[in-house]
Amino acid sequence: EGHQNIHIASHLATTEQDYEGLLALGVKTYQNTIEIIDDDKRREIMPKANPKARFMGKDDLTFTDVLGQVEAGVSVLGPDSYFGALVLGLDTFDDTKRGLIALRDAGLSRSDSHPYHPFNRTAVNLHQQLPAEIVETYLVSRKIFQPVQFQYGQK
Repeated sequence: EGHQNIHIASHLATTEQDYEGLLALGVKTYQNTIEIIDDDKRREIMPKANPKARFMGKDDLTFTDVLGQVEAGVSVLGPDSYFGALVLGLDTFDDTKRGLIALRDAGLSRSDSHPYHPFNRTAVNLHQQLPAEIVETYLVSRKIFQPVQFQYGQK
């Protein structure tokens, strides 16, 4: 048993076998950042995979794929060790609420939610929600998910 709490934040583990391999390496917690519910929107704005890399880009994932990742991760790591990090504002209010419920139904019980922060002026137009809707979405997510209580280095 390792002495460190290795925490991974990624989207690359997709199957129970992937998560079992991470456990064997000493990973104790896993965080999947979930930015976009709508598949068309995801393909439009997520980075493309590097053609020389063997890993998929997030534009290659569908929300159904994300739900499968959640199910596999929760199954192997447990509901207290698999977290979501939800980015709010890139989907419509209705799509976001639909996605939150689907994530809960897939087994996600712990998640943090953060509003989308554009990194440059061209990214400002990616918002699909008004500020009041983002706040409402955040409040809805707090009713569905327990907050992540994680500290790096804990045993």
